[in-house]
Amino acid sequence: MGFYQLTHDNSDAILSSAVDALVGGGCGIVPTETIYGLCCRVCDHDAIDRLIALKGRRSQHPFAVAISDMSEALSFIGKAQPPPVLRAMTHFWPGALTLVVPTDRMYHEAIISDSKLVGLRCPAHPWLQRLLAEVGPLCLTSANYSGKAVVSTMDEVQSLFVECGGVDFRVFDTLHQPAQRGTTVVAYDGGWELLREGDIAFDAILETE
Repeated sequence: MGFYQLTHDNSDAILSSAVDALVGGGCGIVPTETIYGLCCRVCDHDAIDRLIALKGRRSQHPFAVAISDMSEALSFIGKAQPPPVLRAMTHFWPGALTLVVPTDRMYHEAIISDSKLVGLRCPAHPWLQRLLAEVGPLCLTSANYSGKAVVSTMDEVQSLFVECGGVDFRVFDTLHQPAQRGTTVVAYDGGWELLREGDIAFDAILETE
């Protein structure tokens, strides 16, 4: 299990270690522009099952999926999206907005709801963007036990998820101070529905219609 403090000098080496861990079926804690996240690769079902065990979260509460850009999002969804959703992607991504949209693709039940919806996020954190470009879409959920407070300090990041075999790597960002709120989560079905307000105001999303 690696613990890394991200600096200007070591970001490439840490990226390489995280890529190796994720490609090898691992789970890790990563920085985002909002709060720290717990992640694994979307294509790795065993790793997703491990993520559920670490989080203490049942699979009927889907995890968000982090993608590198809008093009990858549309490919991942595989279904045409209405203009307001495309405008929101263009306006707020990369950024702290999770869009819950319909998909016709089949993925692990931990990321797809019974209604065939998936939550997509394109993070703005520069190191995480590079990681996504290397390994592809990631399951990404807040780094905390379900229903508990999120972590923010180095000691908290270092000590979280020590059971169930722990996580394979932890990256603490010394360069950027994360926000204290998570992403804003919205769904669109003929109009916007606010599921959780976070770092982006819901009114700002409504103004893009």
